[in-house]
Amino acid sequence: MENEFTKAMSKRTDEELIKIVTAERDKYNPAAIDAAESEVAKRNIDTNKFEEIKEKETVGKVAKKKVDSKGVGSGKDF
Repeated sequence: MENEFTKAMSKRTDEELIKIVTAERDKYNPAAIDAAESEVAKRNIDTNKFEEIKEKETVGKVAKKKVDSKGVGSGKDF
């Protein structure tokens, strides 16, 4: 069954689809997730790629949080 997100997900790269169904799952509508999962199955994407990309995304998020937490203070250091 096709939903409103099927066409959009068919235009995504394999890496984008993997991110959507793993690391960024909480950012998407459940119908979009269903469409992405259907596209992953349709393309027969290797599930070994899932762990690799999910790990890369997780490491990137941790590094970004560290940088964000070291933001500029009150300006006295200038």
